Amino acid sequence: MKYILILITALIYPYFISGQVSLANSWTSTLNTHTVGAGTNRVLIYIIAFEDDDATNDVTAVTYGGQSMNLAVESFIITGTELQRVEIWYLRETEIIAAGSGTFIPTFSISSPFAGAHGYYTMAVTLQGVDQVTTICATENGFITGSTIVNMSTSLTVLPSEIFIYGTSGGQNSTHTPATGYTEGIDISGITGGQSATANHKLISVIGTENPTSVASNNQNRFVIAGIRVIPNGAACVLSLPIKLLEFNVNPSNETVKLDWQTVSEINNDYFTLERSINGLDWESIKIINGAGNSNVLINYSTIDINPYYGISYYRLTQTDFDGEFQYSKIKSVNINRLENSFVETYPNPATNQITLEGNKTELEQITLYNVIGKNVTNLTKQIEINENKIIIDLSDLNKGIYYIKTKTTANKIYKK
Repeated sequence: MKYILILITALIYPYFISGQVSLANSWTSTLNTHTVGAGTNRVLIYIIAFEDDDATNDVTAVTYGGQSMNLAVESFIITGTELQRVEIWYLRETEIIAAGSGTFIPTFSISSPFAGAHGYYTMAVTLQGVDQVTTICATENGFITGSTIVNMSTSLTVLPSEIFIYGTSGGQNSTHTPATGYTEGIDISGITGGQSATANHKLISVIGTENPTSVASNNQNRFVIAGIRVIPNGAACVLSLPIKLLEFNVNPSNETVKLDWQTVSEINNDYFTLERSINGLDWESIKIINGAGNSNVLINYSTIDINPYYGISYYRLTQTDFDGEFQYSKIKSVNINRLENSFVETYPNPATNQITLEGNKTELEQITLYNVIGKNVTNLTKQIEINENKIIIDLSDLNKGIYYIKTKTTANKIYKK
């Protein structure tokens, strides 16, 4: 029987992939004006929320100080001829520097809703530490009628150091309760029978998903929401691997093998499988260790194989996701010196129905057979002792294939014909 001693410790402290995106100034709601905050790698966020009795009205373009802004996401709903809309636009550092004023000028496909009796609100904030190439990784929207709550159609995956922003537009005057964990930047309640709007943000510190729920104090005849995921400078939208393996070390220790590995992030990680091999080609599983699921902290794993192969052998990790996808680590080798008189001779090899083992009496006291997937098949064989230094093993009940015979301190590969 194989035994393995498991020692797992977790050294937990924040590990961020990149610097945290943060606010360079406070949210402002003065209609179509905003003074950008100081900082580096800035992005200006502009949220426009309005209602109109022309259901086809849309914002076709926005400039800030003469610089064209980018539309990130929009959300709208129409009931009869009434339109409820919220849109999020953004401007990067280069255009912020080039802007000639602090004024937004939106262009509408029909006319400005401010000219009528409908709600028209704008909200803005400056972010810093934002990636200037990708900037926004993902967006989502949602809408509902006759409700006090609204959320997005689907959740979005987020990573540490990002910021998530959402804006809402409602068809009735109302105050709002921001989603759990979010900071409310702006909460606008219009005149009686009028409209309302909000802007909210959350600094992301752990890997997870976001689908904020905005709650209004009054029932909304139309209620829309739009959200964006903003990433830090130099970061990627996804981690390239389900786990980020910092290192995997395999070291001999007396007559055991110590295995250590570290992860600095894990996404959807179900478990690790420790495997070993005597030739680097045929592998056997020796232990399954649970993963952390989702993590953005440094986790140290340490395992001791107290029953290793002698001579040169090989180890690897297999990481398996909750959805069954898996990947291998690099293969590491280790050399455990044989004890004196530990050599065992096996013949004939390949064998048909019997194989002979000759060696030291002590060495032959423990004989175990495994198939190529590491399953113990000793119970399918019979051992015939000729003398204390020679044993014949009956293999007639085994299928053709590759097997490993392990004695007290040796392992030998045999072939059953």
